[in-house]
Amino acid sequence: MGDPTSRRKAYKLKSPVTRDTFLTWTLNHQSFSRQDPEWRKFLPGGTKATWSAFDEDETRNITVMKKEANGTDSTVIDNDLTDKLRSSLQEFLVCLGTYCPEHFMHTVVQEATSYNSVMDRIMETFKLNTKGLGYLAGGDIKIDFTEEGQTYQQGFQALKEF
Repeated sequence: MGDPTSRRKAYKLKSPVTRDTFLTWTLNHQSFSRQDPEWRKFLPGGTKATWSAFDEDETRNITVMKKEANGTDSTVIDNDLTDKLRSSLQEFLVCLGTYCPEHFMHTVVQEATSYNSVMDRIMETFKLNTKGLGYLAGGDIKIDFTEEGQTYQQGFQALKEF
């Protein structure tokens, strides 16, 4: 059994991207991100799971408010906490973009509106959403069970993902 105190490491999602490799990578990256308390809020189900794209709003529509110290009920922007939250999001996005497939950094940092929006874009790019009609092209499947080819498990997985 693994050491529960050891830190999980992130890894880059490399080609070929399949549903299985994508799911494994996603779960690993979420686990990696949960190790940083400042990043947990940006994961699905977190308190700041959505934000505005940087292309639309450089502040990402993130503002932390506080009650005014003079005893009134008015609120003002807490500049320190707002800057800290925006910086945490930027670090989270840079890390996510670093471990995404090649050429995704700009998309993640500039266009992402949530963790799920990045995952949806990856699934769309690698055509991982397709189901159903793929069997019509089943004759195109080439599985090589020779010594240099695939194992039976790899062939089954390829057939399942088709």
